[in-house]
Amino acid sequence: MTLLCWIGPIKPEGLVAAAIGGATLYIAWKQKEIAKEKVNSDLFDRRYKVYEAHVKAIIKIVHQQVDTEEDEDSLYDDMIYFGEQARFLFNAEVYAHLVEVRNNINQYVSWRRSLVLEGPRTADARIFDRMTIRERLTKLGDSLIEEQSSIIPNTLEPYLRVKDFRRISKDASGRSRRKSLINTLRNVLKKSPK
Repeated sequence: MTLLCWIGPIKPEGLVAAAIGGATLYIAWKQKEIAKEKVNSDLFDRRYKVYEAHVKAIIKIVHQQVDTEEDEDSLYDDMIYFGEQARFLFNAEVYAHLVEVRNNINQYVSWRRSLVLEGPRTADARIFDRMTIRERLTKLGDSLIEEQSSIIPNTLEPYLRVKDFRRISKDASGRSRRKSLINTLRNVLKKSPK
């Protein structure tokens, strides 16, 4: 017994309903893909803000491109704000690394500010302290520049990769699914009695 005999003759209303159902299914599938890309886009935006806050703070603070301590503090506050969001956007290792970077920047700022401040110590003690702090500051500044130029980008790169959403509708599997659906509908129409 064939399928056509079991369900009876196909009426034009049934074909219209099947076509509308197929179109509805296709639209729902595309909406699902769009929603998935929206989530990926939002996740990228949040992760990039974390990356940008850390790199920007290192560049501006280490290269002394800030005008006032308030601007410096504002950069550091932004880095802390976005850095704490990293806890939910990256794995624990990446988060721990970003915390270490923030601690190093904090230490850098603290040492640099201590060079400016003079304490009530003797001149010899101040000179020795300033030389030691200046050496430490230079080493820490160099390590932060390396962080900014290679370590942070390499660490966050896997999280900031974006698949081109425009290719979703053009991928081969999508095309083959559409073709098979069209071929199935053609076969049904050929077999239906006129």
